[in-house]
Amino acid sequence: MQTFLNEHIPTLARNWTVGTTSFRPLQERGRDLKAHASNELIHLDAGAYGATNSDRILRFFVNVNQSEDRVWVSKGALPELLARFGRKAGIAPSRRSSNYLRKGVGDHIHSGLLRGITQAGRPLARVLDSSPYDRAMRRFHNDMKDTAEFRDSREGY
Repeated sequence: MQTFLNEHIPTLARNWTVGTTSFRPLQERGRDLKAHASNELIHLDAGAYGATNSDRILRFFVNVNQSEDRVWVSKGALPELLARFGRKAGIAPSRRSSNYLRKGVGDHIHSGLLRGITQAGRPLARVLDSSPYDRAMRRFHNDMKDTAEFRDSREGY
């Protein structure tokens, strides 16, 4: 495995951009949080720390609890979830064009202003950036947490 990583990661990571990092050492179970804030509920992940503009995100989840295992549950692939739940969340998987997920002029101006503010010494301004894609995925993320059929079912889709 180490040989594979040494040979392939430099090639795969050539154009990577380092994003934000968070460390959440609190126990999720039993916290009195609204559904949208709870990471204990099964949900689709959506970057909340700046625009991805449909780029992929590599995230690591690590259990640091030495006395209790953490078991992650998976519900299936995104195409199946979109087909079943996307329309309710305002995402139209049947559209022939994905132009509604692309940035318009106003989005580009907004991103440019935030990039300028970031370069002027306010690095946290970048977390205010967003794109139509990011907003759609965030809606889907929140909707999945609110949809009991998805959240409470033990089966995949």
